Amino acid sequence: MFLWQFMLAVCQLSICVDKEQNIRHAREAIQTLADGGSKLILLPEMGNFPDSNASFPIYAGDSPSSKILSDMAKSKEVTIICGSIPERRGNHLYNTCCIYGKDGSLKGKHRKVCFSDASSTVISHPSFTPGSLF
Repeated sequence: MFLWQFMLAVCQLSICVDKEQNIRHAREAIQTLADGGSKLILLPEMGNFPDSNASFPIYAGDSPSSKILSDMAKSKEVTIICGSIPERRGNHLYNTCCIYGKDGSLKGKHRKVCFSDASSTVISHPSFTPGSLF
C-alpha cells in the first residue's frame, strides 16, 4: 500500500482594477506557498483580472498571465490550477481553467459552462461562450 503525502494550498486573492498588481499579488502568493512546501496550488476564479465583464475581452488571448503561471510552476516545481482566465478562440470568449504542471507545461484546460446554476439558461458572465459539461 502506498501512502502519498503532499501539501495542497487553496489560495484566495484580493483583486483590484490593476491587472499588473493582481499578477504580482498572485506571483507573491505562489512563491510563498511553494517555499512553504505546497506542491499543488489552486488559484481563484479570475484571480488576475479586474472583475468586470468589460475587461474580459481586453485581457483574453495572449495573456502574460499564462506565461507567468507556467514559469512559476516550472521554477518552483509545483502544479498550479488557475481558477480561470479569459480565453479567446476565434470570435468566442471562454472562462477557462488551466492546469500547469511542475515542468511548466499546460497539462489540461476546461472551458467552463458558466451558468449561474445547473438548471439555469442564463450565463453568469454574458461575455463568455459556454464551454462543455465534460
